[in-house]
Amino acid sequence: MVKTGTHNTKCQKAEDINFIIKRISLVATGIEQRFDGNEKALTKEMMKKAVSDVQSNDFARIEDIIERCIEGTVSIPKPETRYYRDLQHRYYRLLCDAEYNHISFNILQQLFGRGERIAVSSTEFKPRKIEGIKSRVLFYKEVSYEEVFGR
Repeated sequence: MVKTGTHNTKCQKAEDINFIIKRISLVATGIEQRFDGNEKALTKEMMKKAVSDVQSNDFARIEDIIERCIEGTVSIPKPETRYYRDLQHRYYRLLCDAEYNHISFNILQQLFGRGERIAVSSTEFKPRKIEGIKSRVLFYKEVSYEEVFGR
């Protein structure tokens, strides 16, 4: 989410950007729920459609966007699940990659909590230098299935 009081290069306010991010997250959740247990998976094309729909029509119902995104899809095997741990040792699974205004981000679902879906900038998955800390910090580290479920 974008901090209140900030804006992007197109002068969109934080509230407007957060509204779009929240709608994208809701659409991703809805699409995923339709596919759970059916050996189908979210695809990049579905998410591109969803993001495009959310951007072009802010007032469409979430259910309508979901229907438009999944219509005509074929059954495909689910990809191997990837898991991540954040700095607070919360665990997530990767749902899909997405892009908005030429910014890449990943949709993650929190495990062992409320199951919230979050959109995280792809830069958070790369080590970066933080002022006052000698070593580079990795905000989201990929971890194994065993670490997540065998702890």
